Amino acid sequence: MLVTKGIKVSCSPIFKSLGYVTTAIITAAGKTVGARLGNAKVGEVVGNVLGAAAGDVVSKVNVTFKYDLYRTKNPVYVTSNASVKTTGYRYQNYAMNATYKGKTFSKTTTVCGSWWSSSNPY
Repeated sequence: MLVTKGIKVSCSPIFKSLGYVTTAIITAAGKTVGARLGNAKVGEVVGNVLGAAAGDVVSKVNVTFKYDLYRTKNPVYVTSNASVKTTGYRYQNYAMNATYKGKTFSKTTTVCGSWWSSSNPY
């Protein structure tokens, strides 16, 4: 069940590397949300959007990274070794818009994060 559609994270790092942009997005998302998104998922979208520009390391890139927050309708076992059913949450539908050297790049995915549980998902 969709909880929040289109949580947005915006940042404008200097494009030193794809990893640098990924880290900037994770940092801008905040400690809790950033940890849940994970470098692998964000890096996949960043790589798809800006992979062709990876050789150029001097320009600023303006990034808007979006994702949706979903939760289970009923309590579930969030992990295979869980002993208690809880409400599960996950981020999915990662999307990125980037402006780099006057060009706009976009990528929308149906990538889903792992299920997790928390008393406060935000």
